[in-house]
Parts: sequence; structure tokens; C-alpha cells
Amino acid sequence: MPAAGRAAPPPGRARRVWRADPRLLAALAAHEPEATPPLAELLTHGLAPWRCRAWTVGDRSGLRGVLVATRLAFDEWHAVVFLADRSAAPALAAALDRGPARTVSGSPADVLALREYSRRALDAVGQPLVAAVHPVAIMGPADASTRLATTADLDALTELYAGYEWLPMPTRRQVRQYVRRCLRTGLVVVGEHGGDVVAAALLPTRTTRWILVEALTVRPDHRRSGMGWAVAARAQAVINGCGAGMRFTMAPSNPMPLDRHFAAEAWAGLPLVAARRFPGQGRLRALHDRIGARSARPPELFRDLPSVEG
Repeated sequence: MPAAGRAAPPPGRARRVWRADPRLLAALAAHEPEATPPLAELLTHGLAPWRCRAWTVGDRSGLRGVLVATRLAFDEWHAVVFLADRSAAPALAAALDRGPARTVSGSPADVLALREYSRRALDAVGQPLVAAVHPVAIMGPADASTRLATTADLDALTELYAGYEWLPMPTRRQVRQYVRRCLRTGLVVVGEHGGDVVAAALLPTRTTRWILVEALTVRPDHRRSGMGWAVAARAQAVINGCGAGMRFTMAPSNPMPLDRHFAAEAWAGLPLVAARRFPGQGRLRALHDRIGARSARPPELFRDLPSVEG
């Protein structure tokens, strides 16, 4: 809700939300599971200008749309969108253009509606989304090769995710910051072989009814060994222990046939151009091109991802 003394936004404009009051949370919960991602961000991180920001469109008759932007790393923001009414798309697209996010995700219909009005939007890409209500019973029992990660696994997880194509952070430092945040505010499941971390999955956010699982990855030399299924089984056990359902996004290159068991849906991601240029950006780019290859991640952030219109 607006802070005391702030003028109400004009009709048709997105309103900046300064605190996640019970009415907003209840309105999003009424639209679950479609509204699970923004609701999970608000419940997990809370609203603060340096950490999580939100904009809504609606009136006394109800919520028409919400956009939530979360800081993944020190200079990397990601947004999630939910549209209960497509007429909210222009206002939320304007808020997206003014905000700090470099990527936005949501259902394909919602993301394409934003792209139509956003000045910063590039081509949207899609990936499978699978879901299962509690209790989840697909993967089988968890085995001793998997466990919940601790802060002692931060270095190994950073190395593992440095080669993962879906995280939007381009450097190892940003990956490390994001994994550290997941360990602090969420859960991380790891798979081990010979004492080394060779697989992992992130459970960064949750609501009372759903837990989001993302970024399941296995080190290339251990793929097709069953380790991915083992990590998924451990995640399933953790989620069942929380009494929640599972929502699981997958890279299209993931060969696990989960869509045979779950209700298959769709998910879309939309890259955005930078909101503004800053003084010295050209010189910084030249410096990065000269020495940045020493620490930059492989440029495969959206490998094998089809267009949502393809």
C-alpha cells in the first residue's frame, strides 16, 4: 500500500506497493497456483527497496495484476508477473520499464502481454513447467547420496552453477551471491559422489501450499547416471515433509521425462535491455571484453530454449 502522504496513482497506472499487507497476500493466494511465484517472493523476501519491490494494478473490486522484482545479486534483478486481467498489462509494462529488472518470467500469456507494451523487451523464451499437489509420490524414496546443503557447500555449489545455463547471472561472483541467498532464505538439495557435490537443485521460495524447485543440474561427467532423479527424490521428500505441493521448472535440454507423471504446463522468460546507460559504460564494456573472460561464465544462458511463439 502507498506510504502515508503519497498521492494515489492516476487511473490505469501501476501502484508501487510499500508493504505486503494481508489483503494483497490473500488476493494472490486466491489465484494460486498461477500466482504462486509473486506470492512466494513476497512471503520469502518481504518488501524493501534494496531487496524486493512490487507494483499492483487494481481497485476495490479486486486485484488485476501484480509485478514483483527481486534482487538476485548486487546488480541483477529478476521480476515475476501475474495478470488476473489482461487490461493490467500496459500499466505493469510501464512499471517494468521504469524498474531495475533485467529479466521477467511468468505464464506465456502474461509474459507476451507485457512484451507487447514494454519498450525494453526482447524475444521471449519458453521452458516446461510441471506441478504436483501434495503428497508428491513420483520420484521414489530418497537415498543416502543426497542431502540438504549447508553453508560449507557454498564453494562447491558456486563451481557447479558456474556452468549452468539458466541462471541470469553472468559472473561467478554473482552466482555465489545468489547461491548464498538461497542457502540463507530457502533450501538447496545436493547429490554427492565420492564426497564431491556433483548435482543440486534450488528451492528458493515457497508459499503455504507450494514450493518452487528450480535449477536442477548435474555435472556433465555424472549425467545419465540417475543422479538427477536422486536429487529430485530428495527434493520431493523435503517438500512432502513441509506438507506442500511441488512446482518445477525445467530446461528443455533436461532429458528427465517428468511430463509423463505431472500436469505439464508452460513457463516463459523475457530478457530485457538495460534500463539506462551510465557514465563510463562504454569504457567498462571495453575493459570487460579485454579481461572479463577470466571470470565470466560461459555465454550459454538460454541454450536450447525455444521461443514461446515457436
